[in-house]
This record gives sequence, structure tokens and C-alpha cells, in this order.
Amino acid sequence: ININFSYDPQKNVTIILGDNTYGKTTLLQAFNWCFYKTVNFDHNPKFLLNYELSEEMLNGSTNIVSVEIVIIHENTEYGIIRKQEYKKINGKTVLANEIPLKVWYKNEKGNQLSLDDSPETWINDILPKDLSTYFFFDTERVNSISHKENVTEAVKGLLGLSALSKTIEHLGTKNRKDSVIGKFQQELDTDNEQDSAEIEQKIQDNELKLQNIDEQIKETKKNKEKYENRKEELDKIIHANADTKRMQEDEKRLENEIKNNEKNLEENKTEIYNYFHRLTKAYFEKPLMKESLSYINTLNLKDDRISGLS
Repeated sequence: ININFSYDPQKNVTIILGDNTYGKTTLLQAFNWCFYKTVNFDHNPKFLLNYELSEEMLNGSTNIVSVEIVIIHENTEYGIIRKQEYKKINGKTVLANEIPLKVWYKNEKGNQLSLDDSPETWINDILPKDLSTYFFFDTERVNSISHKENVTEAVKGLLGLSALSKTIEHLGTKNRKDSVIGKFQQELDTDNEQDSAEIEQKIQDNELKLQNIDEQIKETKKNKEKYENRKEELDKIIHANADTKRMQEDEKRLENEIKNNEKNLEENKTEIYNYFHRLTKAYFEKPLMKESLSYINTLNLKDDRISGLS
């Protein structure tokens, strides 16, 4: 008998109907046993071999119970195979060998490769065991669903919310001093006012220095222009005056003064650049810091977990 399970996004429920003892529960338990090595039979849950087949076995003979499920997960085909061997000894059928779980997958070339790294963990990541009864719903055992534990955690894992939940727990709240946000809030509370006052004072001091340097530059430019004009006058006097030596000395002195003023001008420019370079970080940090603190204070960080899950 072939059963085609529905994977239509809008019609994704498959209902199996049949009379009692026709194998409905056995089919559901086959999924549970293959996935999780667990069954929910009323009789001995470890004995999976058909009773009629067990009675027909001869002493020393063996039979294997096996289930293979082929699924497609994230566009990759996987196969899950679980087997269990039974043997007839002294007229009694007993479990002889539990064969290890085997999981294979097909690579891009279509070759089957074995998945040897924690296959049980891989299966539980795809479909958590605590949610199995919701996906393989047995109406004869409907009461057992209400007693399932860890359903909330299983749903989180299936929806990929476990990592988010752990991240929120790690960050904590500002009221918890040992949490990340709590420590950050403490640093803001203890250091913010002092740091802000120091930066404010530094900015004011350096702004005053910038004003003084700017005035020095203006004065230096005026002196330079005055000396250049004086130099031109002396050049004319040198040519017209018989006292050439004195004029030349004056000219040389003025030239040196011009050079010194030019040097002072360059040094003042360099000093301005250096002051501005040192101030740039604090100058632009202050308004950004105020905006950041204002934004943080508007955040409504709640301690509640995801609404609707219990």
C-alpha cells in the first residue's frame, strides 16, 4: 500500500482512516520509532516484531524489523534507516541485536553519502521529539498530548527562536547589574557626567586657544605686509641715497624679519592644524553622544518572553 503524504502549503494534513487492527497506529508508531527509537504501544514497547510472525519462527532463526523513511529537507534528499533483530531461543523470541541508526543523503551529483555526525541530533533539529505527537496525531491517544513537556522549547527550536531567546537572556535588562545591558547602563550612569564635563571643558579651552592663534595669524599677516612695504621703500632709498651701506643693512634686517614672520606664520598654521586634529574626535563626539543617550532612553526594553507561548 502506498500512502502519498500531502506537502501542499494550503492542504498539508494527511488523514488515514481504517478499521481497528488494520495498522493505523502501527504506521504512526513506525515514524516515531524510526525517528526517535520510541513507540507508544499498549503492550511491551520494546517488542516490535509481529506476534504471528514471532509464533511461526523456529528456534535459532532470526527476523529483522526495519523502517526506512526518505525525506527532503532544505532541497536535499535524506534517508533514515532503523533496524532491530529478533531471535528465537528456547521457544521464546527475544531482542538479539540493536543495529545502529543509519542516515544517508544525496550530494549534488546524486551519490548517497553517510551522515555519521550525530544523526539523532540532526533528526531532532528537523522535527523535535516533543512535537512528534502533533505531527503524527493518533486520535486513540489524544489525552497524552496534554501531558507533553518542553513543548515551548521544542516550538522555539523548530521556529529558530532558541538562539534569539538565549541572546535576549544574555543581554539581560538594565536593572540586572550582572547583565550586558546592566553593565552598560552602569557605565553610562557613572562615567557619562564626568566625561561630558571634561570634554566640555577641553572644547572650551581649545576654542579659546584657536581664537588666540587666529588673532596672531592676522597680526602676523599685517606685519608681513608692513615690512614688505617698508622693504620697497628702502629699495628706492638705496638707489637714491649715497649711504648705501646703512640702507643695505636695513634691507637685510627687514628681509630677516620678513623671513621670521613667514616662519611664525607657518608655525601658527601648523599649531592650528594640530589643535584641530586633536579636537576633532571630541568636537564631533559630543553631539553624537547626546543623541545616542537620548535614543537609548527612548527604547522600551521589556523583560517579557515571546507573547502567547507558555
